[in-house]
Amino acid sequence: MNLSKKVLQALLILGSISLTTSSVYASITITSPNGGENWSGTKTITWTSVGTSGFVNIYRCLTLDCSSTSTVATNVTDTGSSTFDTSGLNATNKIYIEDASDTSMSDVSDNTFRIDNTISSCNASIGSNNTGSARIAKVGDLITVNFDTCESISLGTVTFFGKIINATNIGGNTWSVSTTTTMTDDEGLVSFNINYTDLAGNSMSRSSTVNGSYVIYDKTFPESSISFSTSTFTIGSMATATITFNEKVRNFANDDIIRIDNGTLSTATSSDDGITWTAIFTPTDATSSLSNVVVIDTSLLNDIAGNTGTSTATSSSYIIDTERPTATTSLSSNSVGISQTITLTITFNEKVRNFANDDIIRIDNGTLSTATSSDDGITWNTIFTPTLGISNTISTIAIGSSYTDIYGNTSATGTVTANFIVNTPTVSQSGGGGFSGGGGGGSVVTVVQQPVATTTQNQNTAQSVPVTTQSTLNLPTVLGASIFIFSKNLKLESTGNDVMELQKFLTKEGFFSNKPTKYFGRLTKIALMKWQKKNNLPATGYFGPMSRVTINSNSN
Repeated sequence: MNLSKKVLQALLILGSISLTTSSVYASITITSPNGGENWSGTKTITWTSVGTSGFVNIYRCLTLDCSSTSTVATNVTDTGSSTFDTSGLNATNKIYIEDASDTSMSDVSDNTFRIDNTISSCNASIGSNNTGSARIAKVGDLITVNFDTCESISLGTVTFFGKIINATNIGGNTWSVSTTTTMTDDEGLVSFNINYTDLAGNSMSRSSTVNGSYVIYDKTFPESSISFSTSTFTIGSMATATITFNEKVRNFANDDIIRIDNGTLSTATSSDDGITWTAIFTPTDATSSLSNVVVIDTSLLNDIAGNTGTSTATSSSYIIDTERPTATTSLSSNSVGISQTITLTITFNEKVRNFANDDIIRIDNGTLSTATSSDDGITWNTIFTPTLGISNTISTIAIGSSYTDIYGNTSATGTVTANFIVNTPTVSQSGGGGFSGGGGGGSVVTVVQQPVATTTQNQNTAQSVPVTTQSTLNLPTVLGASIFIFSKNLKLESTGNDVMELQKFLTKEGFFSNKPTKYFGRLTKIALMKWQKKNNLPATGYFGPMSRVTINSNSN
């Protein structure tokens, strides 16, 4: 408050004169800003006054002693207030007000105030506590935004995922806000918005970092699917298994494949940084299975953000048939005569799709009717009709290996039936009398045997080789002969009459010198191997179908 100079002079001259407030006291008193304020934008300067001319001038002090000023407004009606647009000003100031007519009547702010129309933002960064990288986050991770204001502020908030969170001062002008991610938060690049107001009322809003930091939120759990380049596996086949994930995974390995039915997978590899993986599937040999799958347990692996899978993935079912078709045979009788037939039954271990009589590569001394199946290709029957003029002849039927199962696998070996006897002699009678002798002359009975056409299998070329054998038997010889027909497989430690007969045969052939017994021992095996070698048979010491056919034919 300042008294008019003229009033003061009067008081000095007339020291005895008593002054009253209503007559001689005049003043201007600034109430705002009067020190300590922080102003920005448009503010209101206020004051009180007594005895002014009715108009005032308002100035902003450029120096602390107000020796230099800047005009705010002049000839302002003395109403006790006036607006002040501080835009563009940033300074520490005082306000000076004087009466427009009597400049000696004035007042100045008691202390400085601050005009601040700018707000600072020094730094901002974002990161997560994810164990893999601070640039990614999974469900339950903590995302933190730190920011520096470079000046004092009244309040700071950060908006995350639609949630407004108050900032916490962690020292000086540094503030921090954190939030924990949930399943309801949006995936992708994490956006945020920092808002604060400085003490002058200036507002700041920013949604970017100054150091290039970012966080990508991933709440998707890894899932996978499995497919094969084929659905049917046969002998010698392989296929590519493709494992596709819905996102990148960081630790997938074959150990995560918890089930592989009837086969193996090579080490899975990825060419697109962890989304698609491939491996080669090789089926198990000698296996027949119509329902097979591969299963992956996603709970054993993580995506890039660390989310763990929660399910298993099962491939479509695939078929495996790596078992070759084989045949076994049985005959309804081990001998056949005139006007008789026998049934040949061929039983396969699985369905075959193109079996026909052409696959029967050897038929001794007779013919076969067309083979038919009543159970969709597993069991086949055909009728054997013998050729006439055959007397007590050991015969066999052989099946080749050109047929396939329903998936295209071929047979590896042929099949030979057990030996059977064909006895269809043609008998003619000459001379007087009959078989019983009696008057005049005797009778001669002759068995006429036709040439026997057979087909044998060449062991080296696997080709059918026709062989024609000729034998003439007279009836007395046949009637008095004792022919042993081998019908059993024999091996080391076998026993029985078949062993003794084999030893007798080997003795006759000059390969066995011991007394025949009913026990198949080491010496019998050695003798058999020598005989097999001489006869161009596999010298294994095992007495099987090939050796039986050879001996039985020679015995005939």
